[in-house]
Amino acid sequence: MAIKIILAPMSGAESAEATLVNALHVGRHLGAHVEAFHVSLDPRDSVAYMAEGMTSNMIQDIMSAVEKEGGERRERAHEQFTRLCQEADAPVTEGLSGAGFSASFSNAVGREDDLLAVRGRLSDLIVASRSGGKGDTQRTTLEIALLETGRPVLLAPPGPVREFGKTISIAWNGSIEAVRAIGAGAGLHFLGEAEKAVIMVVPEAFRSASHVDELVAYLACHDIKADVAEITESTQPIGLVLLEKSKEVGADMMVMGAYTHSRLRHMMLGGPTSVVLQKSEIPVLMAH
Repeated sequence: MAIKIILAPMSGAESAEATLVNALHVGRHLGAHVEAFHVSLDPRDSVAYMAEGMTSNMIQDIMSAVEKEGGERRERAHEQFTRLCQEADAPVTEGLSGAGFSASFSNAVGREDDLLAVRGRLSDLIVASRSGGKGDTQRTTLEIALLETGRPVLLAPPGPVREFGKTISIAWNGSIEAVRAIGAGAGLHFLGEAEKAVIMVVPEAFRSASHVDELVAYLACHDIKADVAEITESTQPIGLVLLEKSKEVGADMMVMGAYTHSRLRHMMLGGPTSVVLQKSEIPVLMAH
C-alpha cells in the first residue's frame, strides 16, 4: 500500500517543531501529503469537572483564560507550520491532496485523545517526536497515536533527522504487534528501500521468538534480504538492549511492535516500548 497521507500532530510547543520537520522530510521522500493537525481544548471541558461550588464569574474567567491560551498555542502552531513549510519548500494546500508532496494545516476544538484518534485512523502514517519523559505532552500524543488509531507511527528523535532507513533493525518476538509493524504498508516500504535489514531475535526469557525463519522467508518474498542477530539474555531492560543492539549493527532506524503487553503492565513495571519512547536516538517505526 502506498503512503499518501502523513499525519503530524502539532501542539504549538517548541519541541513539536521536530515532528513537522521530520514529517515533511518523509513526505518529500515518499511523495505524500503531510497534514499538520492541531487540537485546541474546548473551554467548556476545562470546567466540566470543577463547576460544582464555583460562581458563574469564576467559571467564565477560567473558560476565558483557557480560550486565550488555546488561541495563542494555535497561532504558534500555525506560525511553525508556515515557517517550516517555507524552509522545506513544501507546497501548501487548503486540505488533503493526493497529488504528491504537499502540506496542509488543520485545527479542531475538543478532546485531543478523541480527535487525534479519529483523524489518525484516516492517515497512512503518523509521525511524532520522542517523549521527553514524565509530564511531557508528547508522550500522551504518542500513546494516543499508538493505541487508538490502528495506524503505524514513526517515532522520531527530538531533533530533525535528515537521512535514515539505510540499515534497519527489526525487533522480533513473534507478537502480533511486531507483525503489524513489519507488515504494514510503511514497514514493508522502508524495509524495501533499505540497504540492509537485521532481525534482532528477542530471547525466550522475554517472549517466544519463534518463526524467525518464516519471517526471513516472508521478507525474501518481498525482495528484502534480512540477516538474523540473536540477543543474549541480559539484566538490562530489554528496551535498552534493543537500542544497544541496533547501534551495534549500525542501524539508523528500527521497526518494532508497541505495547506487546498490556498498557497497565507497562505503566506499573515499565517495558520495551516505554524505554524506547524515552531513549531512542534513531527513528523507530511502531505499530500496536
